[in-house]
Amino acid sequence: MFSEQQVNLAADRRHHCKTATPKVGYPNTACELLTSDVPQINDKLGGDETLLNILYEFLDHEPPLNPLLASFFSKTIGNLIARKTEQVIAFLRKKEKFISLVLKHIDTSAMMDLLLRLISCVEPATLRQEVLNVRADRFFLYEIGSKGVGLFVA
Repeated sequence: MFSEQQVNLAADRRHHCKTATPKVGYPNTACELLTSDVPQINDKLGGDETLLNILYEFLDHEPPLNPLLASFFSKTIGNLIARKTEQVIAFLRKKEKFISLVLKHIDTSAMMDLLLRLISCVEPATLRQEVLNVRADRFFLYEIGSKGVGLFVA
């Protein structure tokens, strides 16, 4: 199967600075394994709160995030949202700072991609509404506006 070590590699915590040059071989390989369409991996990763916490902790750093590592994180979480929607949303519902942390790093394009995926790709619509309600405060649009980000939701 896979281990906590592979999740740690996908959410490589050693190279968060945008100017650092990460060694991307292992994080890239770990990301590819974690996002492969293998039901056992999806079940384990989506159902294990310890592993989800390792991924979540990637966001808990000062900006800027390394764009390449952020793309690995975004791809991993995005695939989990698509494949294990209910489990991941239940996990994120417990994380009051999730949207605030994503917005903190919105200048990294992978975080914008993740936010747009959360807003537009979660099905059914009732679950999408829950995603929009997963936040610590009522100033979601204000926070986006204060970042100077134009966001249009149809």
